[in-house]
Amino acid sequence: MSNLHKQLVKKILSANKTNLIERFTSSKELPLLLADLERHRGLSYGDLLGMGTSCIAFRKNNEVIKICSKHIKYLHHNSKSGPSDLQKRVEPLSEWLVPMKEIIFDGKEFFVYTQDICQPLDDKAVTTQVLDRILDIIQGVFASELTVGQIKPKNVGFVNGKLCLFDY
Repeated sequence: MSNLHKQLVKKILSANKTNLIERFTSSKELPLLLADLERHRGLSYGDLLGMGTSCIAFRKNNEVIKICSKHIKYLHHNSKSGPSDLQKRVEPLSEWLVPMKEIIFDGKEFFVYTQDICQPLDDKAVTTQVLDRILDIIQGVFASELTVGQIKPKNVGFVNGKLCLFDY
């Protein structure tokens, strides 16, 4: 078991993240995946950005590395699809969503991809223009008929000066 795995499990349990506890802490695939990311990508606990409902994000070498459970709405509603299908589906929506750059792992329980770094939206920076843009993002995603479970203010940020949804 890798050091990163031990630290992440401890963090997940202490934060009482129910979905992550169910999907991440008892996985047999995760320890091997994390050991591989430590070895080949230099990932460490200090790179941890945050933990969501079904994903853990790290910042490494000017990009975000996301470890995602395969128990997400898109894959659930599109049972014959995989992460590469999600990547293809999101790409044309890059006006509203931060695209997946590269899928670096596709396993039985998890997939891992890279994404451009976002500057999360600061509550103090919310203006009429920002609110208009958030509505534009919501409209664009809904019009695409993409099942998105994470349209929350904490998942919106700036990439190259453009406000986008970075967690979907």
